[in-house]
Amino acid sequence: MRLYKNVRIFILFIFSLFISCNNNSESFDFLLVEEGSIVEDFGFSQGAAWADYDNDGDEDLFVTNSWTNGNNMFYENTGEGFFIKVENIALTNDGGNSNGCTWGDVDNDGDVDLFVANVDNQNNFFYLNNNDKTFSKNVLGDAVNNEDWSYTCAFADYNNDGWLDLFVGNYKEQNNVLYLNDKSGGLIRNEETVISAANKSTQGCAWFDFNNDGLIDLYVANNGLNDLYKNIGSGKFEIIENIIPVTENGNSFGCSTADYNNDGLIDIFVANWWGKNHLYKNLGKGQFEKIQKSPVTDESLNSEGSSWGDFDNDGDLDLIVTNDGDNSVFENNNGNFLKLENLSPASDSSNSNGVTWNDFDNDGYLDLFIANGGNQPNLLYRNPGNKNNWLKVKCIGKESNHSAIGTRVTVVRNENRIMREVASQTGGGYGGMNGLILHFGVGKEKPDSVIVNWPSGEKSKIINPKINKTHTIIEGN
Repeated sequence: MRLYKNVRIFILFIFSLFISCNNNSESFDFLLVEEGSIVEDFGFSQGAAWADYDNDGDEDLFVTNSWTNGNNMFYENTGEGFFIKVENIALTNDGGNSNGCTWGDVDNDGDVDLFVANVDNQNNFFYLNNNDKTFSKNVLGDAVNNEDWSYTCAFADYNNDGWLDLFVGNYKEQNNVLYLNDKSGGLIRNEETVISAANKSTQGCAWFDFNNDGLIDLYVANNGLNDLYKNIGSGKFEIIENIIPVTENGNSFGCSTADYNNDGLIDIFVANWWGKNHLYKNLGKGQFEKIQKSPVTDESLNSEGSSWGDFDNDGDLDLIVTNDGDNSVFENNNGNFLKLENLSPASDSSNSNGVTWNDFDNDGYLDLFIANGGNQPNLLYRNPGNKNNWLKVKCIGKESNHSAIGTRVTVVRNENRIMREVASQTGGGYGGMNGLILHFGVGKEKPDSVIVNWPSGEKSKIINPKINKTHTIIEGN
């Protein structure tokens, strides 16, 4: 049976290569992967997060389950898009009502660790990577003995000391929590911050540097008014009030941030369960504009997840929004959006939650994973690709945190700049992470350079980078 499934997947892979050579914009569609445990497991999946846990160059997938105290799921990527379901390790032995999840190298030992947010007043999970395809569950400390109703979580080095810290968002008007890394891989509750003083009903979060000052800021999606926390340095934050992203009331299930118009400023998308979704264009100087007339903001579809990714490799970030029903895919053309209604991911009616883009088969084209609830199977779509070029960037921090979370990478093409930030939360809907390897579509043009701005303040640069390959950039080299 396993041989039969592998043959089916291989045939699908060859077919996708044929399609990619003959693809045009009118005939393009994602190819639904129909075989394998990754799409055959049933559950109440909420979050999904990609990361290369065994440092073999392929990013692997962790998926959370909730509401039934069932085990979470982990799939090892064996290369070229094949997966093995990994069982009987710490990640998959714990039953819980899990939602958000986030990867990051907490102890700076060269491999990624995992944090999982649990609801129903259950303790959260924190797993340290042993660098031998096993994990040790950390049962000590504040972060795993909280008994809160936690929906979301995300790593970031908020004080730029080279060690990843953690935000955990709680529901039912329980206080959110900011944890400080003790520089040995432990997480200590930071009570002396406005972030930990908030007691709303939080469902989503995103770390991003909205004002380009080199300090990572935090946006929090709530059932009610959302929050924006400005990092003012020295490990302190101030809450930003009276600007549009924090003055609109709604049931915001998730948020995702990206520079969708390539102006060097990171914008905010908010997915709402009732009412229309919101897109806030960053104008700089701490100001945002609400985009009123756009297909992205016209719908009221009970949305949960969202994720940005350049699936057609034209240099513009496209957007998928997951809904309780048909999902929505928006193609970006120089900052303007077109809803693509005939794509397969937009016609599979499911109770969809977290969503992630990831080039899991390493062919240069972003594929798509959607986590479904309601005891429905999850969805994996392969991107057949087109003739546009691409490059990927893997950053390794030295003075900065090893995972390089918070690092900003810019690809320069003539006078055009395409910017991304390495992030530990990208998919909204309680939890989604596209992975730590950044993907850039560059169209038909060859980039002039790749510029890396590290959280430490250091800079790296590659002149005339090769296209259609992955570049590994180590801080200080």
